[in-house]
Amino acid sequence: MKSIKKVLTGMLSLFLVFAAVISVMPDQVQAEEKKYLMLQVRLLTDEGIKEYGDGLDLSGLTFCLLGQRTDSGQWEPVETAYDKAVGEVVSVDYYYFSYFKADFGRITDPELYSAFKVVLKENSSYAMEDLAVELGDIGQQTTPSKDYYLDLTKKVVPADSTEATADIISAGWTGTGTEPDPYSAAVTVDRFTDEINIRTANENAVITYGQQDYTGRLTAVVNYGSNVYEFTVTSEDGSKVSCYRAEVTREKYDPLPPSASLKGVSPSAEGGADGMITGLDSAKLYEYRGENDTDYTPVKQGSTEITGLTPGKYYVRFAETESQYASKDREVVVKEPVIHTITLPEENIPEGITVLECPETMTEGRTFTIRLQLPENTLIKNIGYSYKAGEWTATSAFSGVQHMQEDGHTVAVLQRDALSHDITITGITLLEGKYYTVTAGPEDTESASPFIQCEISVTGEGELVSGDTYYEEGSDITAVAAIRDDWRGYAELSSLTVYRKGTDEVIEPDSLTKTDKNEWSLSLAVQDDIEIRFGIYTYPCDTAELDEVIALIGDLDQYVDNAEKDILITRLNEQGAFRKQPLKNQPMVDNYTALLRAAYESATVRADLTDSKEVSVTLEGNPHTYDGKPWEPGVTVTYQGNVLRKGIDYLVYFPEDMTSVGDKDIRIEFIGLYRGEITVKGSIVEKQADRPADQSGEGNKAADTGVRDSYAGYVSAALSSMLLMSAAVAVRMRKKK
Repeated sequence: MKSIKKVLTGMLSLFLVFAAVISVMPDQVQAEEKKYLMLQVRLLTDEGIKEYGDGLDLSGLTFCLLGQRTDSGQWEPVETAYDKAVGEVVSVDYYYFSYFKADFGRITDPELYSAFKVVLKENSSYAMEDLAVELGDIGQQTTPSKDYYLDLTKKVVPADSTEATADIISAGWTGTGTEPDPYSAAVTVDRFTDEINIRTANENAVITYGQQDYTGRLTAVVNYGSNVYEFTVTSEDGSKVSCYRAEVTREKYDPLPPSASLKGVSPSAEGGADGMITGLDSAKLYEYRGENDTDYTPVKQGSTEITGLTPGKYYVRFAETESQYASKDREVVVKEPVIHTITLPEENIPEGITVLECPETMTEGRTFTIRLQLPENTLIKNIGYSYKAGEWTATSAFSGVQHMQEDGHTVAVLQRDALSHDITITGITLLEGKYYTVTAGPEDTESASPFIQCEISVTGEGELVSGDTYYEEGSDITAVAAIRDDWRGYAELSSLTVYRKGTDEVIEPDSLTKTDKNEWSLSLAVQDDIEIRFGIYTYPCDTAELDEVIALIGDLDQYVDNAEKDILITRLNEQGAFRKQPLKNQPMVDNYTALLRAAYESATVRADLTDSKEVSVTLEGNPHTYDGKPWEPGVTVTYQGNVLRKGIDYLVYFPEDMTSVGDKDIRIEFIGLYRGEITVKGSIVEKQADRPADQSGEGNKAADTGVRDSYAGYVSAALSSMLLMSAAVAVRMRKKK
């Protein structure tokens, strides 16, 4: 098949170029003395064209066959025996088929003309140069036809309207300033931003709008309709405040009516209500009414068709939205169903083929489906049919049959637009021999999915069916696995293996050649459905520097809980994905490592106060005299002479028993900017019995000094009192003597 011309795009026009094949086809019923011209047209599409989506609607194009009279030299429509038309054929297929085909039919009196040409009837979407058909193409059945190429140029479609504009109607000032702060107001209203931009002449002046301040620039959305923006501008030094009011009107626009690509589809049967209007743009909002209706029915947003219709005229328009008014109507006709029969005689079904689905009728404008279960490892070449074309019986065939697996069987599916005549299936032609599929891909699909580092190609005498290549039993094939040029030096092939399809059973190839680490090849004769899988070893990235940064980060508990720590945690959680990166993506890993290091350096480390000599803890009322009640002393913690805040810098944990006599371990846990913990001892002591006051005054002196503020001071005071009492007793004994 000849290559398809590329899609050309431009600022003012969009060119879609299609290759079309016009073939002179032999007719199987023909008077020997008659010459004829049987013309078929096929428009072919490729991926470059399909990307235009709904913009590529070939339905409704009409091709005309003209002949130049031998006697007068004038061009005129040629009479043909095709659906009672005179030299015209209308395309009824959609862009998503690989091509559409249309038969002009038999030229009734070719001897009247000296030349022929095909022209495209005037339409709003496409233009085409006239195509001359050489006289030598008109001949007997055995005369081969010539291929032709049609250049279809997509016409420029005018925009819905010019884009709405916005103007500042008034821009004045009042307020406290003696002079205004000058500013320049730029209004931008387009389909991308829909914004008003206001900039001050002094970039440090402050714009206040909606109780928010903006330095030097204000950007606000401009809605459709009237918009009022009231704002003030304060000078950089704060001495001048000027008030402004800008009124901006953004008008709705009047869109063009929906495109002529809208198409009415008849109900599937007489009296039915399942007619449709197709060709809607899912991104737009539509509404419609019947011919005798006054109110419009809204179409659900996102729809590509209107369903549930009876035959009749309908008027479709774009609905009014906040940005546009309702458009004018586009008339679409849903015709009464025209039904034709499909006959499939049992004698025309080859042995071994089971008919799973074949309708008895088809309705023009709708599709029909035939499903056939095939013998194992067989494929359908085409499905032949015949139909009446005037007084003649014409034959043709459906190609493009899809093949798929259902419940372990090969099923052929033909789905086509209904034809405009009754047809009889005359035969189902299978490709000769047994056919097998050959698929290729990576050994480990999961790990290879992010990177397509290797390409594998299979060559051999195969049959292209439904987009897949099937190989006849015994066909010699060669498979070459090659690492892509941009991956060479970053990976190497590790295996190239043949498996029976759907299993792990290995099939030994006839030969396996390892040219180098970048390219391997194998060859074998196809005897079964097979899968060829390549293995690849991708060189890992270098994570030494990343490991070093992670070691520096250490325990996350050592950092202050703030936004910087959150960023650090987020970065750390990303490391798994970067560790899996191949060596080819080393710059990406290095960039991540730099970001992680920056997050680490921005995080604040909490000071560890465990066993710090700069920490001082005081317990209020320590030791505490037993009174039968739980003791919870006030705690004062200082660090480097600064008093820390309880609940913010530290927490205090008392043991469960803070009532009985004895030493108590009180734990101080540091939080916030600090970490670690220390334990201080508090004491609950027994209550001492009452004793006589010391007349010397020395004992009271010890108590008054505050030594008893500690347990050691209390013991020292008791010992001193005992010594004084002993000295007093010795003095009395001397006096007695």
